[in-house]
Amino acid sequence: MKDQIINSTFQQQRLEENLATIKNQYTQSKANLELSRKKYAEAMELLAASSTPDIIQD
Repeated sequence: MKDQIINSTFQQQRLEENLATIKNQYTQSKANLELSRKKYAEAMELLAASSTPDIIQD
């Protein structure tokens, strides 16, 4: 019985550590996604600005 308690406690600690790792990975991935979205939006703005023809007046 004591071994089962120790084993269960150990498994619970591992699960908590795994959950913390997954949460950290999710947070980092979310931050990277937001950064990528921002860079994409900036690139699209630059592309739109650079592909707008200039009107040449005499």
